Amino acid sequence: MRYRKSPTAQSIQPYSSDNSPLELLPLETKLQILSHLSPDTASNLAQVSRSWRDPAESVIWRRVDLTLSSTWEFSEQIVDLLEDVNGDGKEGDDAVLEGIRSSVVGDAGGISGEYDLLWSLRQRKLHTRINQIRRAITSRLARAGYIKHLHLEPGDGLTESSIEIVEQVRTTLTRLHIGPLEIIPSKPSIHTNQLLLAFANRLKSLPSLEGLTVLEIGLHPRSSFESQFLTIFSLAPNLTSLIIGGHYPTWSPDFTSNWPSSLPDLLRVKMINFEQDTFSLLAQIARTAPNLQSIAVECKEPGLGWVYDPILEEGDIKALREHKSLRKFVWKGGWGPRHGLEKICEGGGFDRLKVLVQSEAIECESETYIENIHLPPFQSLRTILIPCRSPKWYRRLNLPDWAKAPPPRFSISSHTITQLRQTPSLLQVQFIVVSSSNGGIPVPVPVPVDVWCDKRVNGVLVRSYTHPRTGEEMYHLRRLALLSIQPKLYEPETYNDNFERLRLCSSSSSDSKKLGGNKVVGKEKDKDKDKDVDHNWIDHTSYKGYPIPDDILRKVYKLRGDRNAEWKTPGRGMELPEEAWEVLRKWRGKLPDAEEGGRTVVTRSMVGSVLT
Repeated sequence: MRYRKSPTAQSIQPYSSDNSPLELLPLETKLQILSHLSPDTASNLAQVSRSWRDPAESVIWRRVDLTLSSTWEFSEQIVDLLEDVNGDGKEGDDAVLEGIRSSVVGDAGGISGEYDLLWSLRQRKLHTRINQIRRAITSRLARAGYIKHLHLEPGDGLTESSIEIVEQVRTTLTRLHIGPLEIIPSKPSIHTNQLLLAFANRLKSLPSLEGLTVLEIGLHPRSSFESQFLTIFSLAPNLTSLIIGGHYPTWSPDFTSNWPSSLPDLLRVKMINFEQDTFSLLAQIARTAPNLQSIAVECKEPGLGWVYDPILEEGDIKALREHKSLRKFVWKGGWGPRHGLEKICEGGGFDRLKVLVQSEAIECESETYIENIHLPPFQSLRTILIPCRSPKWYRRLNLPDWAKAPPPRFSISSHTITQLRQTPSLLQVQFIVVSSSNGGIPVPVPVPVDVWCDKRVNGVLVRSYTHPRTGEEMYHLRRLALLSIQPKLYEPETYNDNFERLRLCSSSSSDSKKLGGNKVVGKEKDKDKDKDVDHNWIDHTSYKGYPIPDDILRKVYKLRGDRNAEWKTPGRGMELPEEAWEVLRKWRGKLPDAEEGGRTVVTRSMVGSVLT
C-alpha cells in the first residue's frame, strides 16, 4: 500500500544583515503592510525576517480554525489519521485500513464497528489540533489578543478544550463560527441533544462576550433546535450580524417558550441553504429584531425545497412586509425559489426597502432586459440587482433557440409600464457579475453608473416624466448593452490583477456614432490584446403606448434645456415644460389609439411554463 510522504522541509535563509531596508522599517509601517497580506504570505515573511516575526503574528493569528472536514476519503486521509494517532503508519496498519475501507464501502446498509473506529480517529486528530492551538496561545499570551475570528466544532470530548480557548480570547473576539455539529450517525439523537446542551451551558458559564458582533452557526437536524438558538442569543449582548447555515430541522420549532422578547442590536441576518419550511424562523427573527436592516437568503437549488405555489403562513409574510427598518433584501437561489419571493412581494409592503437582490433565469446577454425582471410593488425600492453574469457567458454569443420573442424595438411593453407605476421610486436594474469563492467583484453591491462598462455590468436606467395637472407620463429607459464578450474580463484573477490592462472603454463623444438606430457611446481598442471592448446605450421610450422617434425626443430634451438625450442620471416623477408636452401631444395625435402589447414569451423559464 502506498503512503503519502511528508514534504521535505526546505531551509529558508534569513536576511544576511539586520540593517537591510526591510528590517529597518518602523513598526507602524510593518503593521500597515501586513494588514494587506494573507496569513500565508505573512507567515512566509516571518520565516525570512527576524524583525517581522512578532508583527506578522497579528495577521497569522487573526483567524483560528479548530475544525475538520465532516467528510473524508478512505485512502490518504485515513493514513494521515493513523499516522497522527499511532505513529508513522507502517505496514502493520494495512489490515485495519483494509477492514475500515471494506466495511464502509462494501456495506452501505449499516454502520459498523470499524466506522466507529474511524470516527474516533477523527476526533483524536481534532483533539490534538485543539490542544496544539491552546498550548501555542498559552506559551505567548499576546497571541490571544490577535484572534478576532474563531471557528470551532462542538463534538465528543471537545467541549472543555474549545471553551478554554474561547475564554482566552473572549475580550478581543469579534466573530465566532460554531459548527456544524458533526455527530457519528450510530449515536442516538438524544446523545446529540445532550452534547449540544452541554456545550451551550458551558458557554453560558463564561463572562459575557461583549466584543462579539458576528455569530455564525451551522445547525444540525438531529439536535434540539430550540437549544441551538438559545445558545446563540445568550452568547453576545452586542450581536449585530447572524449567519445561519447547516441543516435545518424538518419540524416547526416552538418560538413561544424561552425565545428572547427583543434583539435590539441585530442589524443583519443571512440564512444559507434556506428552505420553504425555514420561513417561520426568518419571520420570528424579523419580529424580535426591530432595527434589522438587511436580510440575505440563499435558497437551495431549484426543486429541492420549493414548489410552484409555496404555502407560507400569512403571519410570517406580514412580519417581513411590515418591518419598519429593513433596507436591503437579498433572495438568491434560481428561478425555482423565485416563486417564493413573488408570493412574499405580491401584497406590497416593505415601505423602507431600498435595494433588492433577486435571482432570475438570466444566462446570456440577449436576456438582460427589464421586461425579464420581476418588479415588486415596493414604494421606496430604488435599485434591483440581478447576480447573473459569469465567465460562461462568452460561450453564448448567438441568440439561443428558445429566445424566439425579441424585446420591443426601442419601446417599452405595457406590462413593464404597469410594473413601473407600482414601483414609483425604482431608478435602475443592474445585471452584475456573479462572485466566486476565490475573488471577483463582490456582490451584491450596487455599481456606480460611470463604471458599468469598466466592471462589465450592464443594466437599465429609468426616467419618468409626469404632467402635474393632466397626469400624462413619458417613460425613458436607457439600457447599456455590452456588444462584445471577453471571457478574461469575467475571471476573478482578472478583476484582482489585470483588469485595468485588459479593459479599455471610453465614453468620449468624439467616438460616438450611429449603429442601427442606437447610439454607440464608446468604442476603443485594447492595444495589448488587440480586441474591441465596445458598448451600446440603447434608448427605450414610451408616451401613451408608443416609442418616441429620435427627432421628437431631441426636441423634448432641447425644450427642457438639455443638450441631448444621452443622460446617465435616473429620476422619477420629473417635470417637462408645457412646450415639450405639446410636442408630444401633436406627434401622438397622428397615431392610432391602440397601445402596443408586451411580449408573450420572455425567458426560458416562461417558455417552459407556456409549453407545459
